[in-house]
Amino acid sequence: MAANKTYSLEDRDRGMLAVILAAGNAAAASKQLAAQGHKIPAQMLNLWRRQNNDRYCELELTYAPQITQRIAADYEAFNIEAAAVRHEALMKARELIPRLDARDAAGFVRNIATAMGISSDKAAMHRGQPTAITETRSADQIMSALTTKLGIGRG
Repeated sequence: MAANKTYSLEDRDRGMLAVILAAGNAAAASKQLAAQGHKIPAQMLNLWRRQNNDRYCELELTYAPQITQRIAADYEAFNIEAAAVRHEALMKARELIPRLDARDAAGFVRNIATAMGISSDKAAMHRGQPTAITETRSADQIMSALTTKLGIGRG
């Protein structure tokens, strides 16, 4: 750590925000800052975080919505790339299906179904759609509704 280096309040805030964006990892934040032309050692970032905890928390609260949006955008970009890779893998797997024995084919189908379920669930979640539907009626209420709908009497 450069003992004689003087940092401005702007440097301090920039550094602490970099630590926040790096999920608390001062070493990663220091590398990111250096790549942007701001050389601040990880030890200094950790010191600022400890000595200025109130300001650190204030920055976290102030920038939380932007950070959340950035994380969501990163996940979406990853998912787009993963979907392309998944598609390529499916095309390759389709060529292999005729050569699989029954057990491997069953495992393949199960894995594809699992991946589809997870993908559908995540897509619904990101679109703000429900990912689970919970029935709140009792069994008697369900049976009553069914018998009424089907036009049969319960005896």
